Amino acid sequence: MHRSSVIEEQRRDGSTPPRRIDVSDLDARTVQEFVRSSVTTEAVSFEHRGSKTYLVVGE
Repeated sequence: MHRSSVIEEQRRDGSTPPRRIDVSDLDARTVQEFVRSSVTTEAVSFEHRGSKTYLVVGE
């Protein structure tokens, strides 16, 4: 996968937060291949924050 950044927010209660992976510069096929090969949960969505698009994994 191309260069991306992962945002992991910590929670005060110690629970596992969702991972946010910056996919702004990736095409849909690349994101789909990543999800199929590397994600073990069905809890996957997209989130827009400003000009960035994140793949949200978990929760």
